Amino acid sequence: MNDVRYWLEHEDDRGYLLQLQIKQLTAASAPQAFAEVRQRMRVVHPLVMDMRQLDFIDSSAIGELVLLARQLKTQAAAFVISGLSPPLMGLIEMMRLNQVMDFSPDVDRAFAKMATDTSGADSRHDR
Repeated sequence: MNDVRYWLEHEDDRGYLLQLQIKQLTAASAPQAFAEVRQRMRVVHPLVMDMRQLDFIDSSAIGELVLLARQLKTQAAAFVISGLSPPLMGLIEMMRLNQVMDFSPDVDRAFAKMATDTSGADSRHDR
């Protein structure tokens, strides 16, 4: 199915918001879902990826997410992943991905975090 849209997009003065529309990211869906993100990021914008819908992510999807994060970092694109459930955030912390990517509990705090980070501070390690 090539007509599947994985993300709803919104843009405002804070930046670019992509809201995930599926509940599971797997080897079958992650490549296409993150390809959509890459297509939309041709111009660098502050980006929040709202993943509150997500209830399952497999190891291949995590690998795709890490690859996307590296690509966005080489473009100097600011991005934060928001809304992960406590179990998924626990997985992220166990894998220490929170040390290489930024996460936030919700969209508003994600945009606020990026606004603060433009001052030169790296809040990834804020407690």
